[in-house]
Amino acid sequence: MDEDLRRKELAGLRRLSSTLAQRAGVDKYAVKDLGGWSVVSMVEKHYTGDLLDVQRKAMKQIAKTA
Repeated sequence: MDEDLRRKELAGLRRLSSTLAQRAGVDKYAVKDLGGWSVVSMVEKHYTGDLLDVQRKAMKQIAKTA
């Protein structure tokens, strides 16, 4: 297998695992530590898929408690 392709596949798996963990409610700082990133901004910028639905659901839950 081409080394460049292998790196891209691994990066895709890291992004997927990060996104799935965050969708499941895992704290982004825990995701950072588990993924081996040094700063949480790296997770936020590059390793977060579409979380809009999750964010909307969280906002609705917050609104109910206010």
